[in-house]
Amino acid sequence: LEAFGPEAVLCMGWEANRRIPGIKRLLPQARVVATQRTGKGLTRLALRALRAADGVMANSRWARDRAVAAGVEPERCLVVNNALGFQVSDDPVARTRIRQELGANQDDVVLVNVAGFRRGKGQAELLAILEPLFRTNPGLRLWLVGEGPERKRCEQLAAVLEVKNQVVFTGRREDVTAILTASDICVHASQRESQPNALIEAQACGLPVAAWSWAGVEETFLHGESGLAVSYGDVSGLRTAVQKLVEDEGLRKAMGTI
Repeated sequence: LEAFGPEAVLCMGWEANRRIPGIKRLLPQARVVATQRTGKGLTRLALRALRAADGVMANSRWARDRAVAAGVEPERCLVVNNALGFQVSDDPVARTRIRQELGANQDDVVLVNVAGFRRGKGQAELLAILEPLFRTNPGLRLWLVGEGPERKRCEQLAAVLEVKNQVVFTGRREDVTAILTASDICVHASQRESQPNALIEAQACGLPVAAWSWAGVEETFLHGESGLAVSYGDVSGLRTAVQKLVEDEGLRKAMGTI
């Protein structure tokens, strides 16, 4: 940085943010911008970084409000929403291929969740919430796309709940777009999101969304138009929202075209 002599430095993420005080000492002439893009708790060091920065770039209004509440002047905070980073392809051949690969018939209703298997991402909670729906809907499927330390625990839970025949753990995939277009509904139970890319990408692929209204989640879709937002912790409410979408194909298609 010292050799390059930049006029501005944008610090993306925690590892970069925590170096802001040192960067400002090293480059007193540069404008240093922090990012606030997490739904996790803000530590003392994170707060120090936000306050020390010349500006803060947040990816949701909720994240911006957190920075302001932490002592950052509102005029130093800017909201730049997450962007869609791929081309959407509506390929019926790919849809058929993915459904065959992951064990879903054409008449099955497929729920999809894309997230790393880490604490706070909610896959275990989602399995418990959906368990009654699996019992009454033999053609209901859930694809859990991602990898991480919580995966084994979730696989064990699926076995205990006796739903493992309707749940597929895909692991890490490079063809997430194809998996989304082969699905019918995006379900989301994370409690640590500022603005989840997974919901933005799912809607771009024509999927309605059912999710906890947590942090900046509801900023990613139109409740009642392109998805259903449920107050965090309302287990029966989220289950009912998913059931509504599962049983009403017309509603799914209408919400998927908004």
